[in-house]
Amino acid sequence: MKRILFALILILLFGCKKKIKPIASMEVENVREFITTDKYLILVGGSFGKYQINIYDRNNRKLAKYDIKQAGSISTVINGDTIYVSGSESLIAYLIPNNLPILDVDKRNYSLSISNGRVQYLFFTKHRVDIMNFNNKIHSILIPIADSNTIEPYRSFFDGNNLFFKSYEHVDTREKEKSFVTFLNCYDTIGKQVWKRPAEELIDDLYNGKKGLFRSNFNETTNKSMLFYLDKKSGNTIWETELSTKILDGYICWIESINTNFLVKTCDNFYFLDSKGIILWSKKQKTTTIDVYYKMPHTSGDTLFYDNKDNESITLININTGQDIKTIYYEIPEEDKIADKLFENIGFDKNYFYVPTKEKVFKFSY
Repeated sequence: MKRILFALILILLFGCKKKIKPIASMEVENVREFITTDKYLILVGGSFGKYQINIYDRNNRKLAKYDIKQAGSISTVINGDTIYVSGSESLIAYLIPNNLPILDVDKRNYSLSISNGRVQYLFFTKHRVDIMNFNNKIHSILIPIADSNTIEPYRSFFDGNNLFFKSYEHVDTREKEKSFVTFLNCYDTIGKQVWKRPAEELIDDLYNGKKGLFRSNFNETTNKSMLFYLDKKSGNTIWETELSTKILDGYICWIESINTNFLVKTCDNFYFLDSKGIILWSKKQKTTTIDVYYKMPHTSGDTLFYDNKDNESITLININTGQDIKTIYYEIPEEDKIADKLFENIGFDKNYFYVPTKEKVFKFSY
């Protein structure tokens, strides 16, 4: 009897997951994206076609709300007190907390990013790319590409010196039907081709690094997911690393430079690589495959914060070792829980994390 009682006490002490409660909540529907700065918390909510961008200060006081109508998905970045929203129909900018846009440009085929503290907007037409900083055109690069070929705006970027993008180019084959080859391209600001190289697989993607260029793919011939690091000046491969034999590792969701090393998130795992591409550690993500692509992590110092929303928890990982520091379990009111967790990211910053439900966002302290 004493042994049973002792076992029950141990279960109560160590077997139960202690859950923390929220310290605040904000009424915002269907939040899909969190953007945090030292000054603002930005909650992007809504659904395809109709979005709401809610701006809060760090004391949870609502400063502004912007209703955005865009077909398809949108991309949002903030630079200082200006927030930029781009979609398939236009580029809009607001100066927080003003309600009237300071920029509203009818542009399609966009690529929106921040580089060296500047917001860059790439507008693609058939043979030309306009690179804009706010509402002033920086460069207009004429690209001599055949009418039958296509420039891919997705994951294209301008690093201040050169434009990097993918293209699909038709080639004649022995068969009657034409085939096409994917190329990775680099052009300077006067439209001169710096380098061009074929991509081995159609899912080959580009990612901007501080000094080099990342690309990833899954090779169906070798059945390997690969990560490559290229020299920006020449396009030559500096190093290549086999991640795994799983196709999901061929899709890179997120890359961050940590000193001279690289932290990589694929659709299946985390990888920590040194400057030569050697894998220092890898770690499988604790979530379901269906929504893993949309879960974005956060880093602060030597700590990686990751969303395990499936079991209502977050995990803190030591970046240098890959070991779990701790798992924090949280609790939200039963009436606010939702069954569909697809796209529902947890938001992170230095001191708090934010859990979205259908109509609210709950704020927790670490």
